Amino acid sequence: MRTVELGLFLRFKREHLEKVLSGDKRMTIRWGIVRPRYAVVYVASGGSVYAEALIEGVATMPVRDLDERLAARDGFASLDELLSELRKLYPRLSDNDYITIIRFTVVRRFDPPIPIEEFLRRARR
Repeated sequence: MRTVELGLFLRFKREHLEKVLSGDKRMTIRWGIVRPRYAVVYVASGGSVYAEALIEGVATMPVRDLDERLAARDGFASLDELLSELRKLYPRLSDNDYITIIRFTVVRRFDPPIPIEEFLRRARR
């Protein structure tokens, strides 16, 4: 079973970023058992940090248990659309694999976005 640790950054493809920043997308589905190290994470995309987010909940389940309701909550029009996107991101994903649902709330946006290197430099101070 794939187990990964979520560090400081919750990364999104550029095409999902605006929904995340607007609050329309408040959960993400990741392959495997994902264990966040921090309650506060930073939304990143394309080498920049766009926001600070609070992780509100984490749940795991097999891919086969995903349903239309979860697909809609994740911003997809249907379960088929969600599964198609997951399989593009994770080509080896099977119905028996586990996924992790991470629920979050954006609590602060950075305008302009901060390059990750600069963000990390500031954090070290």
